[in-house]
Amino acid sequence: AENAGVAYGVDPTPDVHGHNVRPNQRVIADTSDAWLGCTSCERPTVDFGLIDGSHLMEDALRDFIYIERHSRPTSVVVFDGVLPSSQDIAWRAPCPGYWVGDVFKLMAVLAEHRPDLTQHLVDVSPAGALVVTGLDSRNVVLEKRYDKINDEWRPRHHVPDAILAREGAQQPEDVLAAIKADLDRIKKNVR
Repeated sequence: AENAGVAYGVDPTPDVHGHNVRPNQRVIADTSDAWLGCTSCERPTVDFGLIDGSHLMEDALRDFIYIERHSRPTSVVVFDGVLPSSQDIAWRAPCPGYWVGDVFKLMAVLAEHRPDLTQHLVDVSPAGALVVTGLDSRNVVLEKRYDKINDEWRPRHHVPDAILAREGAQQPEDVLAAIKADLDRIKKNVR
């Protein structure tokens, strides 16, 4: 395929000055809504997606919906900043200094609305990561429930103690082994 092995970065205001953009990299100066969300546009299949944008739950969820639309069963998505270290850095409005927003809510949202997905919580600094496997490009549950999910979850401000304590978060090497097992299982079932 023409776009195989190409890394795309989508950002409305990319800062690439002084950085070497390699031949297999494409910087898309656009929003996720305009570029990934375009339903009439031909987009490449996403094998690996990193969601690290506005730090708001609804934007990260929408990016996930877009990426999943262009995924295959073996695609992997990583959300950055899902383990805030305090209530103060997890508000919806940026605070002075370090801020991660309310992306932490997506763990519960995905567990409730997409229990078919596999979630791996990674204990990395500074604010953890969530790796998701088991994507299904035909599944539109999140898209159909998007407004309902936001209405329910946007007003919630409390970070659960289990998240602050990083309960269930694993070391990166353990998560990598689990992801490999997930992908091996998926590949066997796809054949």
